[in-house]
Amino acid sequence: MRLILQILVLVALIAFAGCKEDKVNTYEVSKEVPKSWPTTNHSRHTMGSQKGAPMANPSAGAASSNNSPTAPSSGMQELPGMAQQSAGFKTPDWQAPSDWKAQPLGSMRKGSWTIEENGKTAEVSVLAFPGSVGGLLANINRWAGQIGATPLTNQELEILKKENALSVDGSNGIFVELNGPNGKSIGGIIVTRPEGTWFFKMQGDTEVVESQAASLGRFISSVKFK
Repeated sequence: MRLILQILVLVALIAFAGCKEDKVNTYEVSKEVPKSWPTTNHSRHTMGSQKGAPMANPSAGAASSNNSPTAPSSGMQELPGMAQQSAGFKTPDWQAPSDWKAQPLGSMRKGSWTIEENGKTAEVSVLAFPGSVGGLLANINRWAGQIGATPLTNQELEILKKENALSVDGSNGIFVELNGPNGKSIGGIIVTRPEGTWFFKMQGDTEVVESQAASLGRFISSVKFK
């Protein structure tokens, strides 16, 4: 089951339902799996690393070889002053589903929840960083490394940017779906804002990530930046 269609369609429908009471936003919605989508794109993400393909660091949040700190659950090295800048970002208003259990936050972690279904689990996180933090391709491939999925290519990224674009409270975003080789998946939205980049990510057992697609879509639609 593809999360992409569920998320994009749900976000668009919620936006349409509320357009009479709020400002009108434009959403790009993929109504069907595009024929131009490379057949290797999704299969590669479910297969994991291919021979000769570079892998991003799969140990999210672990210290790097020089013991530099990393941002929690991002696999990204925390640069000097990054935490202080992120701490100044205001946490958006949103409505989290009742079955998401809230977890402790941090300077860059603006939202954190865990989900459990039939012994399977997933984590939802909202992180904010100043600037582009390496660019869209690097950020997606950091996620890919966290679940052992094969990194995207530039060509695949361009397709994602066209087919999976959406608006989050008027800001440009892109939906990303990644499936690892061991029953782990990520469904996430990366949003570009004037102050920096916001990462909304659900990561965990594939069964939970798939079953929570509608909840993630409603959560994203409720986000109001400050």
